[in-house]
Amino acid sequence: MRRIVKKLWCKKIRKIGKARALIINSGNANAHTGSKYLMFDANGSTNRGKAVSPAIDLSNTSEAIELSFYMHAYGSDMGTLQVGISTVQAGPFSTVFTQEGQHQTTGSAPWTPVGIDLTAYIGQIVYLEFDYTALPGSTNKGDMSIDFIQIQTCGEF
Repeated sequence: MRRIVKKLWCKKIRKIGKARALIINSGNANAHTGSKYLMFDANGSTNRGKAVSPAIDLSNTSEAIELSFYMHAYGSDMGTLQVGISTVQAGPFSTVFTQEGQHQTTGSAPWTPVGIDLTAYIGQIVYLEFDYTALPGSTNKGDMSIDFIQIQTCGEF
């Protein structure tokens, strides 16, 4: 039986919600779930964005724990998403997931589910960092989006 420990809803970095200025050759115009999602906007002058979660208390569980989210990475200038974890909000963050380059083949392709085992962090208070770097000189074809971020226990099925 799965139990949700915490739902993390992303706070605004540059754009949140349906991206009104999205270019057809990059990203996805719709959220995976609901109407809001986090979009890292590669626009030529800014090619890096970071988002750090609020504190996540994993001290009240002894079951396996998983971080899950959906990702959309479409565009010829797609860079690298690194997901890190730390016990300190300012880091340093240990990388637990990396996605390099384009994953979807069209802007309308389905979002990709991602699951990351965080069982090693049971008993701790942790912070998650989503760190995206587009290719240098990206021209609106390197927008990456993430949605429906959750921490869940993974009890026996």
